[in-house]
Amino acid sequence: MQTHCKDRLLVSFFCLLLMLVAPTAYAMTVEVNNEQDIINALSEAQAGASLDFILGSDISITNGIDLGTGDVSITSRNPNLPFTISGNGQVGSAFTASGNSNVNVDGVRFVGFTNSVISVANQVSLTLNRVTCENNGSAESVGACVNANTQGQVSVRNSTFENNIAAFGGALFIASPIIKITLCVFLNNFALQSGGDIAITPLAAAVVGTLFGVWIEQNIFRNSQAGLFGASLFFNQPVINPGNSLPNIHIAMNVFFTLAVVNLIEAPYFGLMFFVMNSVFINGDLFNTLGLFYFAGNLIRANESSLVVTHSGHTPQIDLKPQAVCNVFGGGGALSLGFNVLNTSGCPLTESTDRPNTNPGFLSDDPELNITLGSPAIDAQDGEGLISLPSMVMAMLPEENGSILPCGVADTTGLGRPQDGDGNGVFECDLGAREFRNGADISAAQTMAVFDANRIGEGQFLEILPGGLGAMSYFTFGPNGGQDWFIALGRQAGNTVVFNSINDANGGVWGNAFDPSTITRTNAGQASFVFPNCQASDQPGRFMFQAATGTARSDVFNRATRLSTSINCSGQLANPNSRRTGSYFGGATRNGEGMQYIELNNGLAVAVFYGYDPQGNKFWTTSAPAAVNGNTVTLQMQYPATTTGFGVNFDPDEIQTQPFGTMTLTFNADGTLTFSMNPVVPGFEAISYTMLRLTTPLGLGS
Repeated sequence: MQTHCKDRLLVSFFCLLLMLVAPTAYAMTVEVNNEQDIINALSEAQAGASLDFILGSDISITNGIDLGTGDVSITSRNPNLPFTISGNGQVGSAFTASGNSNVNVDGVRFVGFTNSVISVANQVSLTLNRVTCENNGSAESVGACVNANTQGQVSVRNSTFENNIAAFGGALFIASPIIKITLCVFLNNFALQSGGDIAITPLAAAVVGTLFGVWIEQNIFRNSQAGLFGASLFFNQPVINPGNSLPNIHIAMNVFFTLAVVNLIEAPYFGLMFFVMNSVFINGDLFNTLGLFYFAGNLIRANESSLVVTHSGHTPQIDLKPQAVCNVFGGGGALSLGFNVLNTSGCPLTESTDRPNTNPGFLSDDPELNITLGSPAIDAQDGEGLISLPSMVMAMLPEENGSILPCGVADTTGLGRPQDGDGNGVFECDLGAREFRNGADISAAQTMAVFDANRIGEGQFLEILPGGLGAMSYFTFGPNGGQDWFIALGRQAGNTVVFNSINDANGGVWGNAFDPSTITRTNAGQASFVFPNCQASDQPGRFMFQAATGTARSDVFNRATRLSTSINCSGQLANPNSRRTGSYFGGATRNGEGMQYIELNNGLAVAVFYGYDPQGNKFWTTSAPAAVNGNTVTLQMQYPATTTGFGVNFDPDEIQTQPFGTMTLTFNADGTLTFSMNPVVPGFEAISYTMLRLTTPLGLGS
């Protein structure tokens, strides 16, 4: 076993995030460099023991490996630079599991397997994240990448499936009570029969004794094909919870682009489906179904002709093809809930907000279906951040949460949303899966503190990092009062920074009793910043926070107004000492608390410290601007002695700020920082230690 995040100055914010957001460690961690290492570890582990495999190199599999009955995690040493597990075109499956366990795969590339790469059964729960699966399967396989016939949950996120082939489910075949497929890319997959990308047979509620559902959201499906039905998606069973008339299949905010003549989605059953805010370009019909298909907020372009082969010869020719688009049969029906744009009249668009026979405004010949200026999709709603769909639709998005951010915090390509597409100062969701960008690229000048003037008492520190990354901290309050804070690492996209996972750390304590091993970390949700311009003062941006399921937090849609400047928007660094701006922490022995520091272009400095109080509650303290004396700055810290709630429960009048003490920082020649906190609040002891620099924002390097 090796430790990959060393107990010294961490070389990247990514390494810290591995430590901060990683799930609870498995019982046994093993670095593996070949197939035999995996086999040996499985044979040596006790029955049912949990194993965490860290790939140290590419691996070839010569025989499929049974993962046993314990929980298993398989991760590349650096998931952003994944190692490859190969079948060399000769091996059926890489891994199988059939017990009552959790199988997690993160940051791994699979290539060259002739059957299902991963096959799970019985009660195995399967999670794939940042997985690449390409050139796998055969005409005999069912689900070239995944064959999951299990009563456990299946979750697939941030993954790519390309050039895979199977009889059913070109990439994925899943029979499970709960299926979540989000933020994935499906390219050029093929099913000889049905489900070019995905074939799903949801297990009946009576079988598993629980409610169930399917969520397919924020994915890109491109150039998929099927020989018979469902060029992209095939559903083979009804999905209806007993006593619940609402749809349990949610297909939302996806991009579908296919030249296949067969229908895009096949659902040959009497059931309920929900299709909302998708962007679609099709040659065949949109869907064939026996059931009821609700649809709303979609952009659909159906090709007015299709490629057919004449009976008199084998020369392809273009023939006009009438478009049914919404093809229902056997008592099925298509019900519009409004805000659909369709270039034909091939669906019953009966709501006043629908726009049949209207070009959705996709960029010409663009398989990503970007929308152009003038598209009817841009800012097509009538409320700040909100989409004017019926409450039934609102209750379904995203996933099983009701939300004030029904179009999410980002579109399918990672661009933050909603934007102010028409420049009128109102940030509204565009129709479909793509957002029209209105603003210049994020720049080094947007390392800054931001706040909402209507929500004084909370705010965010944003750092623009090299390599297209961004770091964020958020000091706020808990759902039931008390202090709360989060940190996250995200990616820049155009005029936005998007954070797909927000770290929520708990379990620490103030002072010398602090023990990093007691810290637990979970995902609090997602967030994004959207800026119409760099200055973000007269025209503030927006900060969106979308709470994770089950956290008891509400969503947040706040203004993001600039509060500090280290580099101005013309790119000038007026104060050379602003290079000290960044994040700092106390190394491995203090991992779980830390500080963000900003030295302004006017020579003053501000900071926020994140930690825990003596009782183990989350705690933060912010500074007033302070003058810097050479390499030393003493900041007067303050904290909210009385607190308020989170999100919709926030009330600035409930907050009473009082002095906390002084924080003295001395910047040393070796790049370290001498940190000293001297509280005046009873119960908080003085602490002092050496901090290490964690981040150096873009444009502030030496």
